[in-house]
Amino acid sequence: SRRFVQSTALAIVLIASCIGLTVQFHWWHAVAQSGSPQAVQGKWAHWKRKHIKNNLDRPPCLFWKGKLHWGCGKKAPQTPKKRSKPTFGLAGVNLGGWLHLEDWFFSGSEGTKVMSTDPNGQGLCLPPRISSLDKPWPSEGILVSRLNKTIGPNKTLEAFAAHRETFIQDKDFFQIAAVGLGVLRVPITWAAFADALRPINPEIYGSHDPDQDEIIVPDPHYANEAALVTIPRDFLLRLLYMAKHYGLRVHFDMHSLPGGSGHGTYNGVYPLKPAFWTANASLAKEQNITLRDTGLLIAKAMVNWVESLTPEVRGSIAGLTFMNEPAHMNAIGKENFLTDDDSVLDWLASAAHIFRQSTLPEEGIRLYVSVIETSIHDFGCAFIKHAKCGFDRKVPTWWQKTFTKKERMKWAVIDLHRYDAYSAGQCDGRVGVGGAYKCSDPLKVKRKVWNDPDQVRSCTAGWARSFQEKFPYSLRAATELSGSTYWNPKVACNDLKTVAAYIDTQSRLMKENFIDEQFFWTWRMPHGANFEPAWSLKGILGFEKGRKSPCIRPHNQTVNKSNTDNNEASDGPPVEQIF
Repeated sequence: SRRFVQSTALAIVLIASCIGLTVQFHWWHAVAQSGSPQAVQGKWAHWKRKHIKNNLDRPPCLFWKGKLHWGCGKKAPQTPKKRSKPTFGLAGVNLGGWLHLEDWFFSGSEGTKVMSTDPNGQGLCLPPRISSLDKPWPSEGILVSRLNKTIGPNKTLEAFAAHRETFIQDKDFFQIAAVGLGVLRVPITWAAFADALRPINPEIYGSHDPDQDEIIVPDPHYANEAALVTIPRDFLLRLLYMAKHYGLRVHFDMHSLPGGSGHGTYNGVYPLKPAFWTANASLAKEQNITLRDTGLLIAKAMVNWVESLTPEVRGSIAGLTFMNEPAHMNAIGKENFLTDDDSVLDWLASAAHIFRQSTLPEEGIRLYVSVIETSIHDFGCAFIKHAKCGFDRKVPTWWQKTFTKKERMKWAVIDLHRYDAYSAGQCDGRVGVGGAYKCSDPLKVKRKVWNDPDQVRSCTAGWARSFQEKFPYSLRAATELSGSTYWNPKVACNDLKTVAAYIDTQSRLMKENFIDEQFFWTWRMPHGANFEPAWSLKGILGFEKGRKSPCIRPHNQTVNKSNTDNNEASDGPPVEQIF
């Protein structure tokens, strides 16, 4: 039996050597100081996974627990023999729900709102390791913090690693390339560049290897309530290798920033109030720093990382976004007020200057400057013909003053998202009354609303025309659009005929008005069944098969103590889960 054990151990070592992967664990405890924020932080884990070195001669192992181990002794995956014309005329697609989480993606069959308004949220799971929880989760930061305090850091990190390694696979790259799409917009969290926050607290943010380690890091403002799992930059590098292999390019989109930079479950701290615009980091040990400045540190780190890549790999990067939908909902009611309008635009200008001073503009990499109408006060008539709203009056002028004509035509892209699902009866379609059309109406009736030939609405056609007029001599993009006709999927028009026609019409109208790039939101949503018919391009194209990891709300819940790792010191009672 001893020989058998030794032989087995040797085989494991040989396999690990072949794959180039070693898993190591070690602990780090925050140093508790009297009166310091660290005293109530609890325990944060470093979880190290060493990967083979990346170079063009030997591609890296991709998704070590997934089906593909490209570069680990296997042949490179095949590329599509034939590529179709771009599906619906789209330029690209978002890979939402992969490296950045939103609750509604994981709402199973219970999801009812694209943007949760219930502070409890709609998230029920995180497959494949966690199929159910004892209560819903509202945002990624709350989920990580809650799991870390209940099941412990090791199990939390394992759950996130399993999700990241399985949610997007080689076949997804293959399918995206095969249907003619050219760019992947990849939403990420600030935790991909958590080491940039080293000036706040070197022990918390500067003691891990950002290329290799997956660790749990607290939000620098809401340290006791929210946390994230870092995204090793070698993971992002492997993503770029795969995109390069398939002839795809990648647009990295910073979708959440410390403290939350806009209202909504995507901000990483929901239901906590977004603090990015006015608050300081609460974990400062060596120097006090505002959250606004942490955002600039992260933007600088993004640029530095891209500049550090080899020219061949850097060529696979289409662009960067430093902040998604800045200060979203800022202008809707006093209770949602975050900051004054100029503060938002000033930050975007400062971040853009970091990009301007880099080598990236000369290398064909673009900066996508995301703005959103709901952030600017008096936004209510934005993009309605001849109306003079706060957004129309302020943002186009700022855009032309901030960027030269040459910059606007070369690398600075004005980016607006378009969702008629939120148009409150003006452009939306519903099963019953209340919308601009009913799902049962003939397609020609729906197309009349979308195309707006009489120019009486601010639907897709009017919005696209005004976008072009307000931002002349500029690169324009709509990096998010969907096939959804209403925000509640249970009353939206989810039939394939309507959804396909709506996507096709949006893309066509945008191209006619020189909005050069349109990205569908999102590629897949296998754990949000109610939203999938209109929000999952993979599902719409018929590529999504089966439900291997359903999200369920358990009843008569009992704690499964066998799931607790005996070698792990838990921070509290384990949460109901399925491992």
